[in-house]
Formats: sequence, C-alpha cells, structure tokens
Amino acid sequence: MGPAGPPGEKGDIGPAGPVSGGSPGPPGEKGPMGPAGPASTGPPGLPGLPGPAGPRGKNGSPGPIGPAGPPGNPTCPRTGHGAGSCPSGYERKRGMCYKVFNTPKTFIDSVTSCREDGGTLAMPRDADTNAFLAFLEAEITRHWSAYDRWFWIGLHDQEIEGTFKWLDGSALGGYKLWGLGQPNNGQGDEDCVASGNVPLQGHKWYDFPCHNHFRFICQVTPGRT
Repeated sequence: MGPAGPPGEKGDIGPAGPVSGGSPGPPGEKGPMGPAGPASTGPPGLPGLPGPAGPRGKNGSPGPIGPAGPPGNPTCPRTGHGAGSCPSGYERKRGMCYKVFNTPKTFIDSVTSCREDGGTLAMPRDADTNAFLAFLEAEITRHWSAYDRWFWIGLHDQEIEGTFKWLDGSALGGYKLWGLGQPNNGQGDEDCVASGNVPLQGHKWYDFPCHNHFRFICQVTPGRT
C-alpha cells in the first residue's frame, strides 16, 4: 500500500442531536429599576362627610357703647301730674329729670339700667348741671366712704383712645371737669368716666376701667301729655 494522501475538504454540518437539559441553575441577581412609566391621574373622589363641630370658643369682650337711640313716646305713663312732669323718684333740672341709683354696676350695666328706665346715663354738659348732680349724689352718699361716692356719667372713649364722647354720640365739647392729671388711662383700659368728690379738689371727673362697679345717675326727658 502506498502512503496516505492529503486530507479532504470539511464536510457539511450534520443534523442537531437530541436535546438533553440539565438541572436549572440558581436565580440571577436582581437587575436595576427601570425608568418610571407615564403618570396617570384618576378622577377626584367624592367629598368626605363633615367632621363634628368643635367646642365653642370664649365670649369676646363687650364692644363699645353705641349712641343713644331716638326718643321714645313722649308720654310718660308713670306720672299723671301734667305736662313736663318727671317720673317718680326723679328730680328736674334745666328741662331734664335725674335720679341716683344706689346699686353699684359696671358702666355697660348702668347704661342698660337707664335705658330700661326710659333714659340714659346723665350727661352733665355744663357746670350748673354737674353741680346739681353732685348735690343729688351727696344727698344719697353723705355717710359713705369717699370711694363709694363715685358715680358713672355718660362719657367714654371706648372707640378712640383719648377722644371722649357722650352716649348720644356727640363730642365732649368745651365744658370739662377733669381731676388733676386726668384723663390718664393709667391702667391701659380706663375708657369710662365717673364723677366724684375728690379731697382738696371738689367734684371732678376721672377715667376708670368700664368693668368697675359704681353707682350711677340716669336722666330722662320730662313727660308730656
């Protein structure tokens, strides 16, 4: 036999053999998070039911006294003494009737009491009237201590500090009877005015906190028939 010849050319790939799968391998590591998908907002839900009411808050402080209302019926049913007569217990001066009320009250409660009696707190706009009120007060309080002799008059600066007005809304005007150094708003809330006999000064006006309790003098218009 002679020597082997050179190798022949590579033949075509034969058909695939039968599949033979081994056991599954362990799970791979978790891959990184993919990018967020597009946003999709649904329609708003129905409104919820109202919650229970909260506790009631504290009452606010009383507002300033408003101006006096219009005059009432000029006929005074408590008197039958003819035209221009004063109600029982009232004393007349310069076309007005005045009465001292002995029960100490706050300024606002005094205003209310006078209105219920058909009038308002006394507004002494001249020296003669103020002296008459001082006389009425002295007749009632001559045996009391000096502090008890104060009585409210219808003057205040509750709206603008330092701007005093009468209860009917009119300005204080030219007549004033302030005590020494008054008004001074010494406690920061002295917005109402009381009149009283001050030692060595005579009868003067002083500003006081409106919640103080003093006696008061009411004025009413004489009745007419």
